[in-house]
Amino acid sequence: MISKFLDYFEKVIMVVLSILLFSIIAILFWQVFTRYAFKSPSIWFEEYARYTSICVTIISYGIVIRNRSMIRIDMLDSFFKENSVWEKMHKLYVLAAEMAFAIIMLVSCNKLLPIAYRRIITGLRIKMYWAYLPFVIGTIIAVIFILERCYRVLKNRDKILL
Repeated sequence: MISKFLDYFEKVIMVVLSILLFSIIAILFWQVFTRYAFKSPSIWFEEYARYTSICVTIISYGIVIRNRSMIRIDMLDSFFKENSVWEKMHKLYVLAAEMAFAIIMLVSCNKLLPIAYRRIITGLRIKMYWAYLPFVIGTIIAVIFILERCYRVLKNRDKILL
């Protein structure tokens, strides 16, 4: 049941990310058009595209964790027999390293958010807080998916190759 919910949650995230990517393409197209046709580009288009692309990258971090789509060296995978204790330990070790990275990101964001709340993005005229908030959201999503993978590894239901 939780797996079905997380599948649905992943699809919702993918739809949101697709909309954001489409908006980046549309905004950049409009930016180029206004720059060359009207000789009057707007600064907020560039700012929006920059911060939205960072947002898409950080929020997709959780989906990458869940689907094992990260760049990695898989040389160690060939040393372990399938469904062996050593393979399970290797997978849990990798997941622990991913969890440590996520915790470091959350702690860092916790320190940056109060500082960012006082600053303003000049082109968009919004608080810098909104630019850092996707780091927290993306990391929380990653933690949820890391915990799901840990559960699947411990229950021998991990069908995705590590």
